[in-house]
Amino acid sequence: MDFGSYAKQSGAPELKQLPHFRINRLSSEGQGVVEKLKRELWVHDALVGEELTCSRVLRAGVHDVGKVIDRFNHSPHRVQPRCPVYDRCGGCTLQHMEHRRQIEHKQSVLLNALGDYGGLRPEQVCAPIIAEPWSYRRRARLGVKWVEAKHRVVVGFRERWNKRRIALSDTCEILAGNFGQYFEVLAKMIAELSIARMIPQIELAVADNATALVFRVLKIPTSFDLEKLTEFGQTHGFSIYLQPSGLDSVAPLSSETPELIYRIDNGNIEIRFEPIDFIQINADVNQQLVDRVLDLLDLDVSQWVLDLYCGIGNFSLPIARRAKWVSAVEGSIDLVSRASENAKRNEILNVEFHSANLDSIPTCMEDWGYADRVLLDPPRSGAHSVVEWLSRHRPPKIVYVACSPFTLARDAQVLVEQGNYRLSSAGIADMFPQTGHVESFALFERR
Repeated sequence: MDFGSYAKQSGAPELKQLPHFRINRLSSEGQGVVEKLKRELWVHDALVGEELTCSRVLRAGVHDVGKVIDRFNHSPHRVQPRCPVYDRCGGCTLQHMEHRRQIEHKQSVLLNALGDYGGLRPEQVCAPIIAEPWSYRRRARLGVKWVEAKHRVVVGFRERWNKRRIALSDTCEILAGNFGQYFEVLAKMIAELSIARMIPQIELAVADNATALVFRVLKIPTSFDLEKLTEFGQTHGFSIYLQPSGLDSVAPLSSETPELIYRIDNGNIEIRFEPIDFIQINADVNQQLVDRVLDLLDLDVSQWVLDLYCGIGNFSLPIARRAKWVSAVEGSIDLVSRASENAKRNEILNVEFHSANLDSIPTCMEDWGYADRVLLDPPRSGAHSVVEWLSRHRPPKIVYVACSPFTLARDAQVLVEQGNYRLSSAGIADMFPQTGHVESFALFERR
């Protein structure tokens, strides 16, 4: 299908081919930017210094999205993508850029974001946290679709230009546990089910001890279907779960399904999680990030630490091994319950988990602002209410782990200007290689 057809399907108007342009900079997400237009054009698979013609295919907020038509030269940072359907698949966006350059770009995105908010600049730029850039992704949502024209099932990531379509590929280079080699056999198994047309997606969760597949089913499976799913799981070593409705309906197909665990703190802490729980995508980078956070907090056994947005205890538990006491807060009651179980599992007694909505600070937390150390690991929306509250209480050190450099920069400005903190250091963690996602961290110290 041509890109004009993609644009029509997506609801965007089909626009004429553009003149010959030179890419002078990258967007925050790593696309080449065509400037001097009424609306900026962010072009996929384009690098700085390349000259090209391109077409607009989608409108996205304040900019348009484009696709290369002709390329007249190649950047020295260009590499051959490993994925055979990289031009269509939406799972990755930077496979065409050498990994070293990806790291440099992500670091510049963080520093530029901080600079745009009050001219902030960390006193020290930390060395980036990096690991193997392939076969790293241990959580993913895969689309499933019965394609009538091909009389087959397709499993994979949704296409970049048309989210209703799934990129047809038999392999994936970024999924952990060698799972990317199972697309074809998984699709063939689903095609044999009576409910093949009623499975829209599969959630993948790769633990240290097992690989879980959560099948979203829009129709109750027959006994034949259950036998096929069970046989598939046993043959390939997968733990099969079904999700007939909401997230609270997720359940293992077998009572003998092993619990899912991953280990951190040099293997000394074992964390149990459910296949739909949030965990950090990249196991190796997560371990390094935990180590970096512990270093930045500069802990000793006399200190009280407040861990906000604690999840299932990824940071709380290793912190508790080094501090006097940890008060940990999370919005989800289910995650708080799981975190408490993980503390007991690891015989860690100096941590207490609480459920609270951190969009508005509850009265019960007022005394907690006087902790010796504070760790923040908020969602993409950031921690605006929390940093305003911390700016009044002013604990000595705050470490902020962010999945958006822009909300980190916004919140950093509050801590520096209202709380009179120093931005002592900041850096990036390459949690999502081959994509434009920037994970970052920063240390704030009270003046």
